[in-house]
Amino acid sequence: MSRALTIWLRRLLTLTVLGGLLLGVVMLVRRCGPPATEPELYAQLRITRRNLHLSNREDKARVLAEIRNAGPKLVPAVEVTARLLSRRGEERGARSVVLEHLAPDEKRVFSLVIDFHGKVKSVDFSFAPPK
Repeated sequence: MSRALTIWLRRLLTLTVLGGLLLGVVMLVRRCGPPATEPELYAQLRITRRNLHLSNREDKARVLAEIRNAGPKLVPAVEVTARLLSRRGEERGARSVVLEHLAPDEKRVFSLVIDFHGKVKSVDFSFAPPK
């Protein structure tokens, strides 16, 4: 094999590898997309599963939930607040957690232990920018 052919094959291989890497980066950026504005970011988040366990003896609630980024945009960070509510909708306790880097269609499980007072009927979630 001649030297010129060897050099040409090496260059072709290098270009093929670099092209593959570039294609991978482009696909990743297209999948995650650029960050959206805050209202768009938080509107695409959903609590898909939730479990509330109350311990009246300790006045503590254990909340286990799953959040899903249902939109096409990357969510760099979000503060999720769980509020314990009475039958009338009065707040009985609350706690927050910051979750970072939620990719499109990603699901993530999180849990919180919340001190409460009075009778608790349900849990409600809200999303905001991290403090």
